[in-house]
Amino acid sequence: MLRQAEIRVIYEEGVEAVTQTIRRLYEMIEVEDERVHRLVASATAAHLHRIDQLIGRISRLEAELSSRVRQVHQLNLTVKDLSNQLREARQQTRPGP
Repeated sequence: MLRQAEIRVIYEEGVEAVTQTIRRLYEMIEVEDERVHRLVASATAAHLHRIDQLIGRISRLEAELSSRVRQVHQLNLTVKDLSNQLREARQQTRPGP
């Protein structure tokens, strides 16, 4: 960053010095812009990679959840069947009137 005193010195050196300083500043801005662009591109690529990883993980978790839901459903059917068998067995073992 140029201080006011430095700007005044450049101004006093004339139009060519001012023009040259402005050109140098533009070059510095362009270099910095390119650096920022590379950083953004790199960060974007890293984020996209992480997103892909998370999508894969979500897919695996959804598949696992679906499998567990099926298992729970099957267990519920088994429990219901065993409950019915127990009820029938109790009825069969009760003394008749």
